[in-house]
Amino acid sequence: MANRGQFGLPTRGVVNAARGGQEAFAPKCIANGVTVVDLAAANVFQFELGGSVTFAFVGALPGRACSATLLLTQDATGSRAITWPSSVKWLPAGSVPAFTTTANTHTVIEMFTVDGGIIWFAGLAGTGIA
Repeated sequence: MANRGQFGLPTRGVVNAARGGQEAFAPKCIANGVTVVDLAAANVFQFELGGSVTFAFVGALPGRACSATLLLTQDATGSRAITWPSSVKWLPAGSVPAFTTTANTHTVIEMFTVDGGIIWFAGLAGTGIA
């Protein structure tokens, strides 16, 4: 008989520790213009916004839940705008939240998909972080 965890769901009895619970981190890069976020390469991304940015998301696996964390930093100029693809659905209200665009501040976005990236559910974890 399978082990049952919280909510009666089957468990495997182990936690996959291949990466010791660590996330796959992409090195910091400058984002400017169309910027591709490739989930096949990592799931934690750090971008310095060097101009207005249009994000595109690729690499999410069909049939698997995939998550991404974006740490976005306004450069020394600030006021960098972000355009999100229509596949990004914002929680909780469904519209893009207000991001601080003050120079040298950080914004954190948490997002996930369960359908290979057709729809991304995203939430603002913090903005205006100095």
